[in-house]
Amino acid sequence: MTEQHPVPPQLDPLSTPSLTDMPSVPVDPAVTSVPVDPAAVDPPEVDAPAVRPYELPSGHFGFLVYNLLRVGLLLVVGGIAYLFGFRSYLLVLVAVFISGMISMVLLNRRRDAAVISLGEVFRRVNDRMDSRTRAEDE
Repeated sequence: MTEQHPVPPQLDPLSTPSLTDMPSVPVDPAVTSVPVDPAAVDPPEVDAPAVRPYELPSGHFGFLVYNLLRVGLLLVVGGIAYLFGFRSYLLVLVAVFISGMISMVLLNRRRDAAVISLGEVFRRVNDRMDSRTRAEDE
């Protein structure tokens, strides 16, 4: 049989040295300080075009895209729930609840885009009604 020798604490890779085990070395601030180039710290200012925060490629169909994604998510979650053995009304309840929770997180930006696009539709309808009312009054 082979003899096992104890590993000294300073060579043991599993032990963590404490601050008292560390040697004390004087530190010269002139040696340790590194000059900082201000151009490297501050990025150059770039004139970026203004971007609307919720602009998505869906255009005027934001409401339709959001609802199609919700229905797709409902079907996927319903299929997974079916595989887990849910049936009947319990399958529908679980699928609606879980897909609703997931869509609150995953489809947040799409929902905001849908609200904006729907608001634009109603704004255009109101503008047309106002212009017709003004034309009728004249």
